[in-house]
Amino acid sequence: MGESFDEFEQNEMMNSAVLQKLTVIGEAASRLPKEFTSRFSEIPWVDIIAFRNIAVHEYFRQYR
Repeated sequence: MGESFDEFEQNEMMNSAVLQKLTVIGEAASRLPKEFTSRFSEIPWVDIIAFRNIAVHEYFRQYR
């Protein structure tokens, strides 16, 4: 796409798209079998899942 970080930061639609994709990744990671995640223990599965949980459940707290 070629955007700089500043351009990305100002692009609300792109931010929303990236956040949506990250939440999908986090949800998928939470459903992986333990045998799979153990085999690839160098991947921070807990952090990926935690990010999804924060993004989904805490998103609107900033607007209270």
